[in-house]
Amino acid sequence: MKLVRVKVDIGGTRRDDAWTGMRHFEEVEPREAVFRLFCGHNPDELHPEGEWGEATLKFEDFIAEYAVAFYLKQRGVIDADVEAESE
Repeated sequence: MKLVRVKVDIGGTRRDDAWTGMRHFEEVEPREAVFRLFCGHNPDELHPEGEWGEATLKFEDFIAEYAVAFYLKQRGVIDADVEAESE
């Protein structure tokens, strides 16, 4: 298994709306998906410019690179990469 980390610009949105409003990799569903916000305020408040969130998605090894390429094409994605899952 590989972890795909997707860094998303959340400025101008509320909660995890930037993530849930995106098109997602539907070819193969991730085994696990977690989205975390990196903000210092109530997430129901509007996120200011510069705030971001990170999705961590768990895929089979051969699918991970395809998922990264897909997410890098999405509007609002700051970065995406693959890393080996820690044991």
